[in-house]
Amino acid sequence: MPTRMTPRDFAFLMAINTIWGLNFIFVKTAVEAAPPLFVNMIRFLMVIAICFPFLRWIPGRMKAVFGVSFLLGVMHFGVMFTAMSVADDISVLAITSQLGVPFSTLLAIAFLDERIGWKRTFGICLAFGGVVIIAFEPRVLDTWLALVLGIVTAFFYAAAAIFMRRLRGVKPLEQQAWIAFVAVPFMALATFVFEGSMVPHFESLNAPVIGAIAYSAIFSSIIAHGGMFYLLQRYPVTTTQPLTLLMPVIAVIAGVVFLGDVLTWKIALGGLVALFGVLIIMLRTAPRPAGGTI
Repeated sequence: MPTRMTPRDFAFLMAINTIWGLNFIFVKTAVEAAPPLFVNMIRFLMVIAICFPFLRWIPGRMKAVFGVSFLLGVMHFGVMFTAMSVADDISVLAITSQLGVPFSTLLAIAFLDERIGWKRTFGICLAFGGVVIIAFEPRVLDTWLALVLGIVTAFFYAAAAIFMRRLRGVKPLEQQAWIAFVAVPFMALATFVFEGSMVPHFESLNAPVIGAIAYSAIFSSIIAHGGMFYLLQRYPVTTTQPLTLLMPVIAVIAGVVFLGDVLTWKIALGGLVALFGVLIIMLRTAPRPAGGTI
């Protein structure tokens, strides 16, 4: 497995980072016009409409497939969209999303009997320490719920990673189809319980909102995550994953440019500390075969 990317694959990875970074803008736009759980349901209706031909029973792997699908489609994205709806700006959520890396390392220690050295331990401390710095920013304290939900979102992603490591022989579009298939009924129920009748929500689906949701479904879920799966098949984790740290940087810049977010020095400092800690963890993590995709 080569460790040096071809120029074409490097450009593709940069495009993936850009898609994910801009996805925060589109999701924020959508959840400001319609309730977040409803938006997540519509998003996965679009995904399953495209990926339905790839929905097939995979013998011996369905327990892990259902685990990944529930944790990602229902819990991770459901909480993330809710966090986006209550956040004043997206920079905090873009940064806290990277806590999935230290969380997954801690869960691997607890459930997979993995062992880590002092360098990864230091990286974990830095990652969480950076978020603590961000938490003391007055703007963040005023919307503390968004920060808490962002951290919870990262935890659910990390929990899904435990199941991902058991997935072999599952194609990215197959996993995307199952994530959508599992998420839609749960999101429909959650929408009815927490957000009321769907009739007025459908009335809020004008062209810009539908376009924003479609971007998240097609570009972020299918193209970007499918593309990352492709790259992880070709290159070691330690080659591809550190470069994904550009995603929160792009998201923060996009938030400032398009949404008028204010990047204070505490958020900037905390973000740099957190991302440096995540980078240490990534570089010190031994490459593993890619199993699943979100």
